[in-house]
Amino acid sequence: TPRCPVVYLPYCLTKTNDKGERWKFDASGVRRVAGLGWLVPQKGVGFFLRVKEALEAMGCEVQTEWIWIGGGNPAVQRALERSGVQVTGWLPRSSALALLRTTTAYLHTAAWEGFPLSVLEAAQLGTPAVIRMIPSFKAMGLDELLVPTPEAMAQRLRGLLSSEHMRQETSRLELSWLRRRHSLEAQRMALRVAYGLT
Repeated sequence: TPRCPVVYLPYCLTKTNDKGERWKFDASGVRRVAGLGWLVPQKGVGFFLRVKEALEAMGCEVQTEWIWIGGGNPAVQRALERSGVQVTGWLPRSSALALLRTTTAYLHTAAWEGFPLSVLEAAQLGTPAVIRMIPSFKAMGLDELLVPTPEAMAQRLRGLLSSEHMRQETSRLELSWLRRRHSLEAQRMALRVAYGLT
């Protein structure tokens, strides 16, 4: 039988009218680090906790608040809370995005995934994401934005927490990449290929 071609159809990163308050750099202020999603093994909660441990072990000069936006498995929630992570439980989308908007950095720690909307949403809100290296992201050519281990993620995160310049540059780089790959035009071209119109 002939092979069936596979076409990647990207989500479309649309313009946002978001005008909510965002995280503002304050040299002496508290930083906020967030994870997001279902509390299930696929989301890499253990990886998230190892990042927290690695950051604490290497020393971080700023006070950091850790949150997980979402809910799910009660045992996983208790493990997070025992480690000093605040778990919000399920929130309305608007409330979850408001929290993400006021976050210093978003950690995407999933062990496997397609292409998650949370990374696009964080980019739109100006919140830099530190992304675990998994096949779906590598296939997208995102290598320079990916980190392979909890220790490497903690190192990247440490820079984002202490340098507003690094935070802004990371956010700019991610948004620029995502706008190229997840624009309305990119989606239109992929649909034309999928339907054999090119």
